[in-house]
Amino acid sequence: MTDLFLENFCILCWRPSLSSHSAIKHCISHTQPHGALEYKRRRRLLSAVVSDLNLKCEGKVDFNQLIATIKSPDSFNRDIARTLKGGTWVEVAAGVLKKCELYYPDSFEKIRFISFNRFSNFTQWGGSVIRASELKESEKVISNWSNIVQGMTYSDERKLFIHLLARLQIEQRLLEIPHKRGPKIGSVKINEEIIKSFCVALLEKKELGTTVRLSEIARTHNVSRQTIHEKWHKFLSHEKVYRKVTK
Repeated sequence: MTDLFLENFCILCWRPSLSSHSAIKHCISHTQPHGALEYKRRRRLLSAVVSDLNLKCEGKVDFNQLIATIKSPDSFNRDIARTLKGGTWVEVAAGVLKKCELYYPDSFEKIRFISFNRFSNFTQWGGSVIRASELKESEKVISNWSNIVQGMTYSDERKLFIHLLARLQIEQRLLEIPHKRGPKIGSVKINEEIIKSFCVALLEKKELGTTVRLSEIARTHNVSRQTIHEKWHKFLSHEKVYRKVTK
């Protein structure tokens, strides 16, 4: 069953693939000729990482081969299915978040500021996770995600969501290029996390018509409402600069 779920994702990164029907699976960022240069760069990066990890791979190196370096998403899903069978949406979502902190700590740092209480299923939660991870082409990637999830059972939705978390873990742990050193806007860790929350909140306001809840963001990051309001107004004045920092 694992292979069927892997087929729903790009073979070069964490993103959902453009189509579940094509023979070769790529996302919008790695589809030729649209992303030809990025495609070649990504191939070189994957090869270098596999070589550094001394992984034995047959044929062309792809992203899926790196899943062996972390907790299996299928094993993660079995843990949830066994311990939270019959649980409510909130109970299951909370359980997934707790296990994510244990198994995929880098993914947890990315999603822990997204309140799953706003959603009623893994499709919606996954869309928000993608929006927080992909600021440039988020709505197109979310559209691909929604098309893939459409028609799935609740248990398969959950399993696909866990596969998404697994891929984000690999992306951040093994493949993200370190930021260059030097002072810049958002270089302090807490500021980076607040800016990411701002970016997601603003995107959701523009695309979904939701209200930006600054008080909730303040509580999440354990800072005062006054501080959040000051940072929010500064963010709105320099939005393009901040987005470059958080890519």
